[in-house]
Amino acid sequence: MKVLLTPFGLYMRAAAGGLPLLLALNFKQMSLYYAPAFFCHMLGLCLSRPTWRGRAGTVLALGLVVVGTFVLCWLPFLAGGAPAVRAVLSRLFPVQRGLYEDKVANVWCTLSVLPGLKLRANASASHALRLSLAAVLASLGLPAASMLRRPSERAFELGLVCCALSFFLFSFQVHEKHILLALAPASALLGEAPVLVGWLCAIGCFSMFPLLERDGLAIAYVGGLAVLCALVAAARALAPADRDTDRDADRGLSGENWLEGWLRAGARALPLLVSGSALGMGALHAAAALVRAPARYPDLHQYLFCAYACAHFCTAWLALQAWHACHLLGWRYGGECGGRHALRKKGN
Repeated sequence: MKVLLTPFGLYMRAAAGGLPLLLALNFKQMSLYYAPAFFCHMLGLCLSRPTWRGRAGTVLALGLVVVGTFVLCWLPFLAGGAPAVRAVLSRLFPVQRGLYEDKVANVWCTLSVLPGLKLRANASASHALRLSLAAVLASLGLPAASMLRRPSERAFELGLVCCALSFFLFSFQVHEKHILLALAPASALLGEAPVLVGWLCAIGCFSMFPLLERDGLAIAYVGGLAVLCALVAAARALAPADRDTDRDADRGLSGENWLEGWLRAGARALPLLVSGSALGMGALHAAAALVRAPARYPDLHQYLFCAYACAHFCTAWLALQAWHACHLLGWRYGGECGGRHALRKKGN
């Protein structure tokens, strides 16, 4: 869907670009993972038109498409009355299934291992729903403002990943496989940031290992990681080097603020961080294979996998939030002049 919609959004064909997403939203609630990025990017493009007539016209066109698509999708169910509408809403938003399913590498499941923070057990479904909704809305603030204020291709691409991670980490009714919704737009950047994207995809596979092992897919998991490593190696070999950016990163930029410095330091330390992360994943796999979980905590290894992966997802989410903060403020590392090169430097 991202591949289909990106050209429409980038060339400001707001009405045509929004239609596939609207149809997806009326089919499955998981499309909400992408909705804030598409909405803010497309609205930002509309508002960036040079004249007020152009802005009003594109916003009106977008609004008509949104309202018209929802009316057409819901018209058969509206004819069936309130029971039919409630039945469809319960399928679109299955809140009765709870805060998360099984062992998920998100914030709520990870916090549940701590005494007094078992939200699924200690809070009612309505309270947990309101808390998760507030957390998601708060986490979307920076990328939404960045895409509205300075719409660009890079802000949109990274906004998709950031918004999807926000929903995975903080939203209600999350499944292990939902991390794939964040990895899908991230994988489109493999050619520019092979190490960074490959690391994120590897952590995503790692977070799903307990589910894959339970379904008898442990060998497929190993094979998938091997293919991923081969793709990362090929992408690194084919990625063009950016000498100017390398020189800037080596000597530092004059006037660099602390946030840009933090991002640049993380980019330079990325190979070391990835190596340490891989060692940690290997150690947890070895412990799961060789050490029996205590009878009092039979799911210990699964929770360790989830907590370890969640820490990595939170780190990636914080880095994306920092990038959007730089982009919103017009700083070099987050701007158009530095955004693409900075990401490539992270990957190499």
